[in-house]
Amino acid sequence: PQLTFKTISDRFFLKKALIQSFNGFRYSLGDQVFNEGIVGKDGWLFYSGDFSIHDYQKTSPVSKKNLKEVEAILNQINDAAMRNGGSMLVVIPPDKNTIYPQYMPDEIPVLGETSRLEQFMQYMQEHTNIQVMDLRPVLSEASQTSQIYFKSDAHWNCLGAYYASAEIISMVSISHPEVRPRSLSDFEIGTTIDSSLDISKTMGLGLQEETWTLTPKFETHIEVSPAPF
Repeated sequence: PQLTFKTISDRFFLKKALIQSFNGFRYSLGDQVFNEGIVGKDGWLFYSGDFSIHDYQKTSPVSKKNLKEVEAILNQINDAAMRNGGSMLVVIPPDKNTIYPQYMPDEIPVLGETSRLEQFMQYMQEHTNIQVMDLRPVLSEASQTSQIYFKSDAHWNCLGAYYASAEIISMVSISHPEVRPRSLSDFEIGTTIDSSLDISKTMGLGLQEETWTLTPKFETHIEVSPAPF
C-alpha cells in the first residue's frame, strides 16, 4: 500500500519512547512550556489548551449572545425535569488553576477581574431561577489541608471528588432529605501510584504520581463486571 506522511509518522520505530525521552530531557532542564501544558511551581503541571489560560487570567469573557443561548438550553432542560417531577442543579467543576493559583508560574498573572464562571453564575442568578452551584469555596477550603487535585493531571483526585460530591449531595438533600452525604470517616483512606495522568501524557512525559484512594467501609451494592475483551 502507498505510504503517506501520516502512516510513516505512526510507524516510526520507537516514536513514543523517543518523544518521551526528549520531553523528559527538556523537563529535567527546566523547560516550562510544552504541548498544551505548562510547568508551574513545585512540579505542578497545568493544562494550557482550549480557554484554560484565558480563564485563569480572566481575559476572555462570555458574550451576552452566548449567555442567552446557554440560558435557553438550560431552561428547556429544567422545564423538562420539572414536568417529570424532578429538579435540576447545575454544577461546574473549577479548573485546577482556580483552586491552586499559588502554583501557577509568575509569568502568567491574573489580568482581569471577572472569570467566565463568575460571569455565568451572576447572569443565571439575575435572569433565571435555575440553581447553579459554586464548588470553589468548599474545594478551596479543603485544599488548605489536603491535596485534592493531581499535580500532573487536570482533574481532582479521589479526595477532591469526595469533597465535591459531599457538597453536591448536601445541596440535593435540601429538597430530597432521604439523600444524605457520607462522612469521610466512612471511607478507608489509602494511596496508590497513578501513571494515567492526562497533562503528563499530553506533554509527552511519563510521570507517575502517588495519589489518594478512598475505599468505602459500607456496603455499596455495586458489582463490577470484567471488561469483555
